[in-house]
Amino acid sequence: MTTIKENPFIEITRHTNRLLKPIFRRSWVVLLVTMLGVELFHQYFTYLMRVASEHSSAARIPGAIGDVFVSLLEFVVLIMLIPQRALEIDKNQEPGSFWQFNLLHFKALTIEGIRAFSVCLLWLMLLIIPGVVKYVRYFFVPYIVVANPEYQAGRVDALKESDRLVRGISWPLFIIILALTGVEFWQQSLREKHYFINEPFWSMIETVGFFAVNYYTNVWLFVLYQHRAKRLPKGA
Repeated sequence: MTTIKENPFIEITRHTNRLLKPIFRRSWVVLLVTMLGVELFHQYFTYLMRVASEHSSAARIPGAIGDVFVSLLEFVVLIMLIPQRALEIDKNQEPGSFWQFNLLHFKALTIEGIRAFSVCLLWLMLLIIPGVVKYVRYFFVPYIVVANPEYQAGRVDALKESDRLVRGISWPLFIIILALTGVEFWQQSLREKHYFINEPFWSMIETVGFFAVNYYTNVWLFVLYQHRAKRLPKGA
């Protein structure tokens, strides 16, 4: 009798749905503080840009840079927190200190992030499309840094391993990244049109909604990484 193999993306989605509540229960304090802190900073920098735009368009630049920094902060928290909790659940371990986990991996994550960014920037300056391809191929680098024992033992290169794991799913991953980028721009557009002092209730609804999307997609992407790492043979 022939068995029908389940679509891997359906399998990944089901596993993601099973992890959502356990990860949230272990991390709700960090998630809540991150969501509120990031939103307050976003609103502050949005306010600065609104005020600056009344005087000079160039004056908006510091606010825009600050807004990008806050988005990066949210990304770093989620990219570290979710793998930590998912790995603890997989190993049936008690929740560990998020601060200690950060201290353990932050230096390596920064170094590998700079390496990946430098390569992508070089290719972007030479040819735009290869730069975008490199960005997609290196998307798993943070997960490899925090979750791959082979990398932590110094036996694999994070950039090469990410490139290996992404090959074969480059187009689906590119579409997901493009969609997430579109969501980020949409969120920023809504903030500029509906400042939270005038619409506090709807601003909070917007904040919770977008943060929930970021939370879900980050869990899904880490599960995707785990799926590739487990099923793709070494050297493939």
